[in-house]
Amino acid sequence: MKRSHIVSIVLEFVLGLMLILWPRATMYVGVRLISVVLILIAASGISAFLSERRWSAENVIMLLGALALLFAGGYGLFRTRFVERRLSWILGALIAVVAAYRFWLASKGTANKAEMSASALGLLFGIVIILNPFTSIRTFSILAGLALVYNAATGWLSQRGTL
Repeated sequence: MKRSHIVSIVLEFVLGLMLILWPRATMYVGVRLISVVLILIAASGISAFLSERRWSAENVIMLLGALALLFAGGYGLFRTRFVERRLSWILGALIAVVAAYRFWLASKGTANKAEMSASALGLLFGIVIILNPFTSIRTFSILAGLALVYNAATGWLSQRGTL
């Protein structure tokens, strides 16, 4: 069994358990981690701009993007609860829009029933998240945790050769 597979299996299992046992805390930590990552990406972009020392259009756009990431990361880091509450609504809106677009594409052409059904369920799930964000996001976190634990268990069994 390769060590890299063991590490990923253990991480999947631990993250899955965290999502199952503490879905609200996991969202809080997730917002904080994403904020830190955005700040690090912004710092990298700003340092790249400063090392170039040219005011070309590409460099200015890169600097503006880095500053926007810095603002988003700082806002998420210092207003974590606010972002956490809005994150579920944003996620629901994104799911609903993507599902509606995919449903529209499926209905235009050769309509595959499975794809249309999946798109309709995605649209319904997005609307449910928008209308009842806290319960649905908690349920979604628990289901994602169960999927990770299942994936870790099947990965462990397949690495051992028993599956």
